[in-house]
Amino acid sequence: MPIYQSTSFDLQTTERADRLVNFEEIGFVYSRIGNPTQEVLEERLAAIKCGVAVAAVASGQAATALAVLTLVQAGDNIVTGTDLYAAAGTSLPTACASLALRLVLSILPTRPPSRTPPTRAPGCISTRPCRTRS
Repeated sequence: MPIYQSTSFDLQTTERADRLVNFEEIGFVYSRIGNPTQEVLEERLAAIKCGVAVAAVASGQAATALAVLTLVQAGDNIVTGTDLYAAAGTSLPTACASLALRLVLSILPTRPPSRTPPTRAPGCISTRPCRTRS
């Protein structure tokens, strides 16, 4: 798979561009939103890790923001252990406050992982045990 270093794509017609921008058709519009290289990376990581899908982002900070903003809304509480990665531990409280979220730091010990055998997602190509939700 080649690495596509373009930032924009040939949308062929204004009608097709309109469909793409309005999510009526699947395709690439602008590389910061998605591109062929990123799509292949996400598909291959999902297959290797036995996941259903993967969202590739440019940094750990972006990954934290994506996870939090996907799961919560204003007024929700986030409970986390005190052993957060340093940058997340310092930026998350500020971000939560600005989004009307309440961050609760727990001092409870981290529980050991479940010994329940994981289930494999369709299309999993990994030969190693997968860690997925059951």
